[in-house]
Order: sequence, then structure tokens, then C-alpha cells
Amino acid sequence: MDEITVFEVLPKRDRQSLDLYLSKLPNRNRQRVVTMDMWRPYRESILQHLPQAIIVIEKFHFVRMAAQSMESVRKKIRLELDRSSRVKLKNDRSFF
Repeated sequence: MDEITVFEVLPKRDRQSLDLYLSKLPNRNRQRVVTMDMWRPYRESILQHLPQAIIVIEKFHFVRMAAQSMESVRKKIRLELDRSSRVKLKNDRSFF
């Protein structure tokens, strides 16, 4: 990889704006990788206009969703424990 650069930030965050932008992108068939968050309309637009590009989910959103999922499972398991076990685990959110 020669360069890591923010290529463009669009003024609006909607599917129509992205479709219009991508349809006018010069040399779009040469675009190899797209980094994005996990908003479904972004993915759909990329697949439509840049089908050859590899989609990479940015780390922040991936880690945030994983943490939210782990917290949800932790709370569910905690509810199934007896009172004394719940008290022992109160405020314990660390794996280490």
C-alpha cells in the first residue's frame, strides 16, 4: 500500500448522495479497497458501483459492536445467577 488517505467526505450521509458520488468517480474500476462503517446503505452502494472493491469495516465500529454484544451476554448470564454470585460479579466487566 503506497498511501493511506482520506479521499473524500461528502456533505450528506445518505444513499442517494453516495450513489451519485460513486457513479461519477473517475477510474472507479481501479478502486481496490473501501473502508467504511457498517451502515447497510453504504455497503449496498459500494457493491453496486464498485463490485471489485474489497470492503473493510473500520476498527472503531467493529470493536464497539463487539463490546456491546459482550455486555449484552454478560448481563444475560448475570440475571441467571443466584443473588450471592451476582453480588460477587457486581461491577465486574473485565476479562482479566
